[in-house]
Amino acid sequence: MSSNARRAIFWLLALVSVCATVRAQETDATYALIAYGGAGYTRNISTFDITPQGLQQNGFGGTLRIMWKPEHLLRVGIETGLTQVYHVKTVNVQTTFGVTDFTSSLNAVPILLAFSMPLTDRLEVTLRSGGYLLYSNTESFGNTVSSSTFSTGFGVGLSYMTPLDEDWGIGGEIKWYHMGKFDDDNIMLQVMVSYNFLEW
Repeated sequence: MSSNARRAIFWLLALVSVCATVRAQETDATYALIAYGGAGYTRNISTFDITPQGLQQNGFGGTLRIMWKPEHLLRVGIETGLTQVYHVKTVNVQTTFGVTDFTSSLNAVPILLAFSMPLTDRLEVTLRSGGYLLYSNTESFGNTVSSSTFSTGFGVGLSYMTPLDEDWGIGGEIKWYHMGKFDDDNIMLQVMVSYNFLEW
Protein backbone atom coordinates (compact mmCIF):
# COMPACT_ATOMS: atom_id res chain seq x y z
CA MET A 1 0.00 0.00 0.00
CA SER A 2 1.38 3.41 -0.94
CA SER A 3 2.13 6.07 1.65
CA ASN A 4 -0.61 8.29 0.16
CA ALA A 5 -3.15 5.51 0.61
CA ARG A 6 -2.14 4.97 4.25
CA ARG A 7 -2.30 8.71 4.90
CA ALA A 8 -5.79 9.00 3.37
CA ILE A 9 -7.12 6.12 5.46
CA PHE A 10 -5.59 7.55 8.64
CA TRP A 11 -7.25 10.96 8.18
CA LEU A 12 -10.57 9.40 7.24
CA LEU A 13 -10.58 7.21 10.35
CA ALA A 14 -9.64 10.23 12.44
CA LEU A 15 -12.58 12.16 10.98
CA VAL A 16 -14.98 9.31 11.71
CA SER A 17 -13.74 9.04 15.31
CA VAL A 18 -14.19 12.75 15.95
CA CYS A 19 -17.65 12.89 14.42
CA ALA A 20 -18.78 9.75 16.25
CA THR A 21 -18.01 11.34 19.61
CA VAL A 22 -20.16 14.40 18.92
CA ARG A 23 -23.14 12.62 17.34
CA ALA A 24 -25.64 11.23 19.87
CA GLN A 25 -27.05 7.75 19.47
CA GLU A 26 -30.71 7.63 18.48
CA THR A 27 -32.80 5.94 21.18
CA ASP A 28 -35.80 5.10 18.98
CA ALA A 29 -33.85 3.59 16.07
CA THR A 30 -35.29 0.75 14.02
CA TYR A 31 -33.69 -2.02 11.96
CA ALA A 32 -33.69 -1.57 8.20
CA LEU A 33 -32.25 -2.89 4.96
CA ILE A 34 -31.41 -0.12 2.51
CA ALA A 35 -30.45 -0.55 -1.16
CA TYR A 36 -28.25 2.03 -2.87
CA GLY A 37 -27.80 2.27 -6.63
CA GLY A 38 -25.63 4.74 -8.46
CA ALA A 39 -23.85 5.58 -11.67
CA GLY A 40 -21.45 8.22 -12.86
CA TYR A 41 -17.94 9.24 -13.79
CA THR A 42 -14.74 7.43 -12.85
CA ARG A 43 -11.14 8.53 -13.29
CA ASN A 44 -8.15 6.24 -13.03
CA ILE A 45 -5.39 8.13 -11.20
CA SER A 46 -2.68 5.45 -11.41
CA THR A 47 0.77 6.26 -12.69
CA PHE A 48 2.59 4.07 -15.20
CA ASP A 49 6.32 3.42 -15.57
CA ILE A 50 5.77 3.73 -19.32
CA THR A 51 2.50 5.44 -20.28
CA PRO A 52 0.82 3.49 -23.10
CA GLN A 53 0.06 5.41 -26.26
CA GLY A 54 -3.68 6.07 -26.56
CA LEU A 55 -4.32 5.66 -22.82
CA GLN A 56 -7.81 6.78 -21.74
CA GLN A 57 -8.27 7.01 -17.96
CA ASN A 58 -11.83 8.40 -17.92
CA GLY A 59 -14.78 6.05 -17.83
CA PHE A 60 -18.07 4.91 -16.32
CA GLY A 61 -18.79 3.38 -12.95
CA GLY A 62 -21.94 1.81 -11.51
CA THR A 63 -22.63 0.71 -7.93
CA LEU A 64 -25.10 -1.50 -6.08
CA ARG A 65 -24.89 -1.61 -2.29
CA ILE A 66 -27.12 -3.25 0.35
CA MET A 67 -26.70 -1.96 3.89
CA TRP A 68 -28.10 -3.23 7.18
CA LYS A 69 -28.99 -0.39 9.54
CA PRO A 70 -29.05 -1.65 13.15
CA GLU A 71 -29.79 0.23 16.37
CA HIS A 72 -26.30 1.68 16.65
CA LEU A 73 -24.55 4.09 14.29
CA LEU A 74 -22.28 1.57 12.55
CA ARG A 75 -23.91 -0.04 9.50
CA VAL A 76 -22.66 -3.03 7.54
CA GLY A 77 -23.38 -4.37 4.07
CA ILE A 78 -21.98 -5.53 0.75
CA GLU A 79 -21.11 -3.57 -2.39
CA THR A 80 -20.69 -4.58 -6.01
CA GLY A 81 -21.05 -3.00 -9.44
CA LEU A 82 -18.89 -2.36 -12.49
CA THR A 83 -16.05 0.11 -12.91
CA GLN A 84 -14.02 0.91 -16.00
CA VAL A 85 -10.41 1.12 -14.85
CA TYR A 86 -8.77 2.29 -18.08
CA HIS A 87 -8.82 1.83 -21.84
CA VAL A 88 -6.06 1.90 -24.46
CA LYS A 89 -6.67 2.46 -28.17
CA THR A 90 -3.90 2.91 -30.71
CA VAL A 91 -4.25 2.87 -34.49
CA ASN A 92 -1.71 1.85 -37.12
CA VAL A 93 0.70 0.14 -34.75
CA GLN A 94 3.84 -1.09 -36.49
CA THR A 95 4.80 -4.63 -35.48
CA THR A 96 7.00 -7.39 -36.91
CA PHE A 97 3.79 -9.01 -38.20
CA GLY A 98 2.53 -5.87 -39.93
CA VAL A 99 0.32 -2.89 -39.13
CA THR A 100 -2.68 -3.25 -36.82
CA ASP A 101 -5.04 -1.32 -34.58
CA PHE A 102 -4.63 -2.17 -30.90
CA THR A 103 -7.25 -1.87 -28.16
CA SER A 104 -7.10 -3.01 -24.56
CA SER A 105 -9.37 -2.42 -21.58
CA LEU A 106 -9.43 -3.26 -17.89
CA ASN A 107 -12.70 -3.36 -15.93
CA ALA A 108 -13.37 -4.21 -12.30
CA VAL A 109 -16.29 -5.81 -10.44
CA PRO A 110 -15.97 -4.97 -6.72
CA ILE A 111 -16.96 -7.53 -4.09
CA LEU A 112 -16.56 -5.48 -0.94
CA LEU A 113 -17.71 -5.60 2.65
CA ALA A 114 -18.88 -2.08 3.50
CA PHE A 115 -18.99 -0.33 6.87
CA SER A 116 -20.69 3.06 7.08
CA MET A 117 -21.37 5.64 9.74
CA PRO A 118 -23.54 8.77 9.52
CA LEU A 119 -21.67 11.98 10.28
CA THR A 120 -24.89 14.03 10.10
CA ASP A 121 -28.48 13.18 9.17
CA ARG A 122 -27.54 13.31 5.47
CA LEU A 123 -23.77 12.89 5.32
CA GLU A 124 -22.27 9.40 5.62
CA VAL A 125 -18.78 7.94 5.40
CA THR A 126 -18.18 4.39 4.13
CA LEU A 127 -15.12 2.15 4.43
CA ARG A 128 -14.84 -0.91 2.18
CA SER A 129 -12.60 -3.98 2.21
CA GLY A 130 -12.52 -7.11 0.09
CA GLY A 131 -11.60 -7.71 -3.51
CA TYR A 132 -12.18 -7.01 -7.18
CA LEU A 133 -12.70 -9.29 -10.17
CA LEU A 134 -10.56 -7.75 -12.91
CA TYR A 135 -11.48 -8.39 -16.55
CA SER A 136 -9.18 -7.44 -19.42
CA ASN A 137 -9.85 -7.57 -23.17
CA THR A 138 -7.16 -7.06 -25.79
CA GLU A 139 -7.75 -6.90 -29.54
CA SER A 140 -5.22 -6.81 -32.37
CA PHE A 141 -5.06 -8.27 -35.90
CA GLY A 142 -8.77 -9.03 -35.59
CA ASN A 143 -8.30 -11.37 -32.63
CA THR A 144 -9.60 -10.79 -29.11
CA VAL A 145 -7.97 -12.20 -26.00
CA SER A 146 -9.86 -12.02 -22.69
CA SER A 147 -8.57 -12.83 -19.23
CA SER A 148 -9.63 -12.35 -15.63
CA THR A 149 -7.95 -12.30 -12.25
CA PHE A 150 -8.79 -11.50 -8.64
CA SER A 151 -7.31 -8.62 -6.69
CA THR A 152 -7.58 -7.72 -3.04
CA GLY A 153 -8.37 -4.10 -2.34
CA PHE A 154 -10.32 -1.55 -0.37
CA GLY A 155 -12.20 1.71 -0.78
CA VAL A 156 -13.42 4.78 1.06
CA GLY A 157 -16.23 7.16 0.25
CA LEU A 158 -18.37 10.07 1.37
CA SER A 159 -22.05 10.32 0.41
CA TYR A 160 -24.77 12.93 0.83
CA MET A 161 -28.39 11.76 0.57
CA THR A 162 -31.58 13.84 0.63
CA PRO A 163 -34.83 12.02 1.56
CA LEU A 164 -37.67 12.19 -0.95
CA ASP A 165 -40.14 10.39 1.32
CA GLU A 166 -40.02 7.73 4.05
CA ASP A 167 -38.39 5.14 1.78
CA TRP A 168 -36.65 6.90 -1.12
CA GLY A 169 -33.67 9.21 -1.18
CA ILE A 170 -31.40 10.83 -3.76
CA GLY A 171 -27.94 12.30 -3.57
CA GLY A 172 -24.35 11.77 -4.58
CA GLU A 173 -21.18 10.00 -3.54
CA ILE A 174 -17.48 10.49 -4.09
CA LYS A 175 -15.28 7.48 -3.47
CA TRP A 176 -11.90 5.95 -4.06
CA TYR A 177 -11.22 2.33 -5.04
CA HIS A 178 -7.77 0.78 -4.64
CA MET A 179 -6.99 -2.48 -6.49
CA GLY A 180 -3.79 -4.05 -5.21
CA LYS A 181 -3.07 -6.50 -8.05
CA PHE A 182 -1.74 -3.85 -10.44
CA ASP A 183 -1.70 -1.01 -7.90
CA ASP A 184 -4.61 0.77 -9.59
CA ASP A 185 -6.57 3.64 -8.05
CA ASN A 186 -9.89 5.02 -9.27
CA ILE A 187 -11.81 8.07 -8.10
CA MET A 188 -15.58 7.94 -8.72
CA LEU A 189 -18.28 10.61 -8.62
CA GLN A 190 -21.79 9.15 -8.76
CA VAL A 191 -25.43 10.11 -8.55
CA MET A 192 -27.04 7.82 -5.97
CA VAL A 193 -30.58 6.64 -5.22
CA SER A 194 -31.51 4.86 -1.98
CA TYR A 195 -34.52 2.70 -1.18
CA ASN A 196 -35.49 1.47 2.29
CA PHE A 197 -37.04 -1.86 1.21
CA LEU A 198 -37.37 -3.54 4.63
CA GLU A 199 -37.85 -2.13 8.11
CA TRP A 200 -38.79 -3.67 11.41
